[in-house]
Amino acid sequence: MSSLCLYSICKWRVAWLLKNSYWNEIYDNDGCIYNPFSALPSPVIEELMECILKLSTTGSVTVTELYHLLTSGRVENFRLYDILLTSEEFVSIFMSLSVGCQNLRFLTLQNIFFSDQYLRIHKTKSYMKKAALECVLRMAPNLESIESCVEFDLKSIKNCDNLKVLKLKFVSTSPLVNFLEDDNGSFWPHSNLTILEFFEDVGHQVSHWELATFIQYCPALKEINTDFAKMFSW
Repeated sequence: MSSLCLYSICKWRVAWLLKNSYWNEIYDNDGCIYNPFSALPSPVIEELMECILKLSTTGSVTVTELYHLLTSGRVENFRLYDILLTSEEFVSIFMSLSVGCQNLRFLTLQNIFFSDQYLRIHKTKSYMKKAALECVLRMAPNLESIESCVEFDLKSIKNCDNLKVLKLKFVSTSPLVNFLEDDNGSFWPHSNLTILEFFEDVGHQVSHWELATFIQYCPALKEINTDFAKMFSW
């Protein structure tokens, strides 16, 4: 048996054990709770998360299945895509990720659907999701790429000086220039941003002034892409 084949077998087995809550609380020799996944390389952590998502037969995932990986402090590339969640599960996932997101560099949220989207309390839950996502964004200054279908306030990524790609798959209710650091109305240059994408609708259109501001203060900017009226209400 090749080492690659053995690695694949072990990876899927560990993912299956995580999905079935094999590890609840793990103690070291001193009786302290510890996370054994903190010793694994980031690519392995990310492969295990991918495996857990693929093992799902319902198109959903729970924070319990991902908890040890999210809190390992080893997550550099976090992706949630083509998945059905409750708002509470989304909040729990991101609050767990916030425990160890200091090394996070890539964040991708694509085609996330919420089962409680059309309930009366949807607005309150939308605020909770927004707050949980912003918590991670504020605590991950090393982010290089953000693609999100879940709305957040762009002020939460002001400290992401390494950000190169910003793809907003939602209609922002706040000005896009909130992303830029400012001092008494004067913006600071953001030297790394190369790609900016955003959605618009009739009520929220990005002004020419905002676009000109990005062109002026983001010297590395190569692409500005927009999509009009193709969005869901997250």
